[in-house]
Amino acid sequence: MVSRPVRPPRHRHKRRRLRTPTILSAATITITLGVTAWAGATSQSPALAPADNNAESTAIAQNFVAEPSPTPATVPPVTSAPVPGTYTVAPGTSAPAGTGGELVQYRVEVEDVVGTSPVEFAAAVDAVTADPRGWTQAGARRLQRTDTAPLRIVLASPSTADQLCAPLNTAGKYSCRNGNDVVINADRWTVGVPHFQPLDQYRIYVINHELGHALGNPHEPCPGNGQVAPVMLQQTIGLDGCTPNPWP
Repeated sequence: MVSRPVRPPRHRHKRRRLRTPTILSAATITITLGVTAWAGATSQSPALAPADNNAESTAIAQNFVAEPSPTPATVPPVTSAPVPGTYTVAPGTSAPAGTGGELVQYRVEVEDVVGTSPVEFAAAVDAVTADPRGWTQAGARRLQRTDTAPLRIVLASPSTADQLCAPLNTAGKYSCRNGNDVVINADRWTVGVPHFQPLDQYRIYVINHELGHALGNPHEPCPGNGQVAPVMLQQTIGLDGCTPNPWP
């Protein structure tokens, strides 16, 4: 039997693996730390710090004074201009004037464009009709104002007076009676006429004269030079030698 030679024991050498990953991990950590440090430094920049921006906004808000809202201008209410030919009736009813006879009722109106208060004009008319020197004297009749009577005494502008008085030509100057309308020209009411003064006496005359027509009285002439004019004389046009007189 042939014996095999005895080989000396082989020593196996284990190869060491390079720990490259470990080295790379360290490098990576180093780079990461550097980036983190850079990012931290960048985040501390005052220009980008949210806290600083908030503080600035707060300061601006605290120092800001709001402008007061403009107060809207007060717009006056729109009012319509008076329309020619529209009238306002004086409200209410007066006590009957006079001591006997037929009761004649009238209403008082003012054309809106004239601008005279209907209440004031009605008071002037009522004072004339209630005077015992007027058309109620001697118990001939009683006169009373209501706001529904068919007979109306109206103060009208010259152009409207012309329309209400037609076909009588009043030429924008005169008053009239036409049917149930006793029309007083607003110009005459305001300034009267030069030959009949004072104005308050002329106003009494023009009411009595035109109302006299509505009560059935015609025009009368001057009875003579220097005498008192009858109230039914056309004293607005002239006196014909008479002296002015406002009463019947």
